[in-house]
Amino acid sequence: MVRGKVIKLNKEKTAGILLLDEGKKIKFKITSDNVSPIFLYRYYKLQGNFIDDIFVIENSYNIVEEITVKEVTELFPSITPDDLKNILDTFNTIRIGDLLALVNNTEFQEKCKSILGEEKAKIFLGNLYDIETDKEYIEVWDLFNKTNTTVDITTVVKITNALKHRAALNETTVAEIIRKNPWIITQIDITDIFDSISQALKVANNIAKHLGYHENDRKAIISYAIAVTNLYTQNGNSYIPYYTLLNRVSQLTKLDRNEVANILKAANDKDIKTGYLIRYNVYKDELEEDLKNFSEANDVTLPQYAGYSVYTPKIFHMERYISKTLGKIIKSDYHMDIKEIKLNLENFIKENHLILTDKQKEAIFSLAENKITIINGKAGTGKSTVIKALKKILESMGYDPVILAPTGVASQRIAPGEGATIHRYAHIFEDTDPVFDSVEETKEENRRQTENEKKVIIVDEMSMITVPVLARLLSASSNAEAFVFVGDSNQLPPIGAGGVFEALISLGNSNIKNIKTVTLDTPFRSTNTILENAERVLKGEEIIEDSNLQIIEAKGWKEISQKVVEVIEDLINKEKVEYTDILVLSNKRGEEKNGTSLLNNVIREKIFNIPPAIKYSAGDIVITTRNDYNEYDTIKGGYFKSKTLQKYLSSLRNPNRPTIFNGTIGIIKTINDDRVIIEYKNPVTVLAEYHIEELDWYIEHGFAITIHKAQGGQAKYIIFATDEPEKISREMLYTVITRSKNGKVFLIGGTKESWKIKRKPGFILSKLKYKILAEIDEKAYLPLPNVKQEFKKIALIE
Repeated sequence: MVRGKVIKLNKEKTAGILLLDEGKKIKFKITSDNVSPIFLYRYYKLQGNFIDDIFVIENSYNIVEEITVKEVTELFPSITPDDLKNILDTFNTIRIGDLLALVNNTEFQEKCKSILGEEKAKIFLGNLYDIETDKEYIEVWDLFNKTNTTVDITTVVKITNALKHRAALNETTVAEIIRKNPWIITQIDITDIFDSISQALKVANNIAKHLGYHENDRKAIISYAIAVTNLYTQNGNSYIPYYTLLNRVSQLTKLDRNEVANILKAANDKDIKTGYLIRYNVYKDELEEDLKNFSEANDVTLPQYAGYSVYTPKIFHMERYISKTLGKIIKSDYHMDIKEIKLNLENFIKENHLILTDKQKEAIFSLAENKITIINGKAGTGKSTVIKALKKILESMGYDPVILAPTGVASQRIAPGEGATIHRYAHIFEDTDPVFDSVEETKEENRRQTENEKKVIIVDEMSMITVPVLARLLSASSNAEAFVFVGDSNQLPPIGAGGVFEALISLGNSNIKNIKTVTLDTPFRSTNTILENAERVLKGEEIIEDSNLQIIEAKGWKEISQKVVEVIEDLINKEKVEYTDILVLSNKRGEEKNGTSLLNNVIREKIFNIPPAIKYSAGDIVITTRNDYNEYDTIKGGYFKSKTLQKYLSSLRNPNRPTIFNGTIGIIKTINDDRVIIEYKNPVTVLAEYHIEELDWYIEHGFAITIHKAQGGQAKYIIFATDEPEKISREMLYTVITRSKNGKVFLIGGTKESWKIKRKPGFILSKLKYKILAEIDEKAYLPLPNVKQEFKKIALIE
């Protein structure tokens, strides 16, 4: 029996190549009609025999989900995927869930001890027992086990955890709400659980069929609509246009669009707790006028009737909270001593031998008259300098400036050793229900509000901020003395519902008292042509190759990875560049065959000469995958979903290890037995000691990273690889190019022509600006409807 992933398949689906778990490739073929169909890029356990180096398949077992390192670490800390594979093979099964029935079997326990060792076996068996004795998990597992034999317990645990809040709202169990609506599993964040929405629908339909539901039951249509809306908002939009939603659900279900519309309109109050959407047509005309102007100015085609908006309740109510809170802040009394600001600015300029532009000074002086200041500026226009000046000035005046950013990397770049992530400051630690979630000021936050009176909240990289993040930040800081929001509106939109920075910029440009936008427009990196090409991208012009930007043609990921290696070799060997000055990026994460996954493997082997069989080695470039707080035990346990995992990692963590933020790049300096030392520079050099069994939880290889992870970071040499340059958005290409600081950019993949096409700007769908205006001036704009009236009017969609 062999196990692996199909990476090549003929048209007849009778022969191909299987990539085994250990990395070896084998040819296979199917000669019997009794063997179930095989599909490309799926995982299988295959029974059969080798004949002349070709594996002839006699039976196949489809493994829908590959057990990832992350899943193994969360469920069974200290256990590796190889450990699990050995156990599964020993007991001739392909699912961890099948082991639950054996957890009390003495022979099984002894076998686990012989495979894992006494200590690991104790952890593994203990966690299996915890799952097996948890009635909620077992009830859901029983339901999935009867209907989806390709789904493992890892998926069941994640689905159960994601729906516990929903079950509590309905005063029932997760298994029961799935029985009442099998398609509810599509309403949660499916990107963390399934490969695609179609896979989630297939699993849900199997359960529904088993329970006697029709696949186009009204509950299915409502759930599909929620899933589509949630996915649409992952691209920066805060809502989906109504008719776009109807079209997409119609395509999924093969129902006529009018049928879909009628089902959604027929929703009732029972849907309030199981899942619903909010149709909100207020400010339709204002938004469509904005869209029309944007479309004409940029020659782009945008969705028709985009003002007819549909929200998930979470985003709708969080926007409501933001609107009311910012409205209250803007209407409050405010003043800061301008003379003292000017005096301290003069001292800062003298001490640091700086020359500030008039716009930079205007941004600083704005604090005297405006409780909210927005600073927008392209790369290299001096935003960081303004933040540093504000920090020094405010401290001299007796205020407490709090430097925040959406990522730890960005916060430390601005304020080394002092900056923090918004998530840490506002206590955002848990993933929450994408449909049902709210924000309110708790007793703890009210206590913190009294401490905010002398604080000035300064947030960098605002283009990355989502609606939920801003809502929670305001819930923890609305009583602050003042706010400064800084960013570059030309960069990538956030992953999640956005439009926040754009709304603030627009409001700050509207001559409203207490809020002002200052746009920095003087570039300081003038000796390098990189910013000229970045400007060409924004103007929709053709980028120009020169000494600071080079396009390298390549077809397919194999050739792309070869070209990436060649560029790195030239930089290191000929230019004597350190790898720490190189940032390799891609728009795809990939699965070994492409994106950063492939690039990490190739660079590690070809440039650093580290064999693939060695998981971690001295010299490995790594990147942290989550925030690692030095006092996480005190943060109410919200950081960990699993108490077992928290307890285990707490026992391993070196108490002297400093806080290391998500997205920090480092290098493994030494590995001695079970102790690993990693050096981080961000920008202050720190050494962090890990137990080797912590590594899978906190880090991954960072020889190449996605562009989203790189946002907020910079390097001298940028290498960006993609197989589809023509599909790269204006915002993404601009972000790529501006990651280079006085160095060079290499664009690899496709043809030169595909890099030089005109790229049109995107438009983020959001009504947040109008909602805030309504709170500031109720006469000029319609106020937000009463919550209860809103529910009655649109229990689902209108």
